[in-house]
Amino acid sequence: MEYTKLGRTNLTISRLGLGGAPLGGLYGRAVTGEQATATVHRALDLGITFVDTAPGYGDGQSERLIGEALTSYSGPRPIVATKVGRYPREFDYSYDQTLRSVEASLERLKVDHLPLVYLHAVQLAPSVQHVLGPGRALPALRRLQSEGVIDYVGVGTPSPIVSEYIASGEIDVALVANCYDLLDHSAADLILPLAQQHQVGVVIGGPYGTGILAAGAVPGAKFKYRDAPPEILEQVRGYERVCREFGVSLKAVAIRFCLRHPAVAAVIPGAFVPQEVEETVAAFSEAIPEDLWDALGCSLP
Repeated sequence: MEYTKLGRTNLTISRLGLGGAPLGGLYGRAVTGEQATATVHRALDLGITFVDTAPGYGDGQSERLIGEALTSYSGPRPIVATKVGRYPREFDYSYDQTLRSVEASLERLKVDHLPLVYLHAVQLAPSVQHVLGPGRALPALRRLQSEGVIDYVGVGTPSPIVSEYIASGEIDVALVANCYDLLDHSAADLILPLAQQHQVGVVIGGPYGTGILAAGAVPGAKFKYRDAPPEILEQVRGYERVCREFGVSLKAVAIRFCLRHPAVAAVIPGAFVPQEVEETVAAFSEAIPEDLWDALGCSLP
């Protein structure tokens, strides 16, 4: 496993994290407590020290299952990041709801302190000030920082508006979802350079393009949560041919592509079962020949 400092924070994390959305049942697969515990424990045993979750992942189910898993784990605790603002039935960036949300997350995770809390899905807010302004979510998180309840504030969104949050100087970490992968490099235009400028740590969500870069160009493969269109399927077939030529897996290339950018600290693919964690760690550990990137046309910025 590889470890790195997360932007300007004092947090040292594994460059491969565990995304907790699947444990919330977000993708139509039921998850038992036993299964979730085995998945989390396997991730930690393999060196993963960074776990991502949110109250909106299954009405708190992801947080509850992760909390239960961690109470029965005998090794060191990982850095757990959760979120505020997006919930199963509403979006609320108010001061009071933010305080209530963090309190509920602490209870579900069975902890009294959180290293990192993201402002979640901020593209759904009417404006940046609706989230960061007086009486809103950010001042509530600042209060919790002053009380020692949380350490750092992040922002998480698949939208270009994340650049405005980074530029505000108020954000320590940006969770950039579904806009930086082998098929979509759009975050490299503004978001990632801006993060470097402001020393904001970047975590990439959705390194597999929501599925196709893990499954390959198979019928029903998903790209950005929808069936991949013909041109994306053809592009991925080309990537698969190059991967076969170099003797590496498409999953490994998808993960390492994200991590090659100097702004990116970590990726957080999710997992339902321990076997998926093992497969992801194996892919992360593959050696990627430098010539492969030229063959793919994916040079460093």
